[in-house]
Amino acid sequence: MRKLGSSYPSSMRSFLFVGAGGAVGSVLRYWVTRMWPATGVGFPLGTFVVNVAGSAVLGFLVGYLGSSAHPDVRLGLFVGVLGGFTTFSTFAVESGSLFRGGFAGTATLYIVLSVIVGLTVAVVGVQAGEILAR
Repeated sequence: MRKLGSSYPSSMRSFLFVGAGGAVGSVLRYWVTRMWPATGVGFPLGTFVVNVAGSAVLGFLVGYLGSSAHPDVRLGLFVGVLGGFTTFSTFAVESGSLFRGGFAGTATLYIVLSVIVGLTVAVVGVQAGEILAR
């Protein structure tokens, strides 16, 4: 497995890459979740889709690019775009809202599926990226 590396540059340019990528990712997330808005009582499909898709794409990019990509590219894509696209905080709030609203079954299904599917697609993505990088 290719490693991400533990050190990112901390120049102003790096912050700009993260910020620009985050703006793109956040707009993409907004667009996707507008297609499947959360109703408060149903399965939060929009958030599920962005988190699973983000896990798959990040896994693939880590496997394909790893630490070979320029640090600014890694920051812009990994931290910026995909960090802005995925959303753990919304996942947490939606899960809590479902529990508080009396939809424990839906909340549990959402949590379990999000974790299992998210981890699975991330691992498969890394493996696919590594295979294609050879």
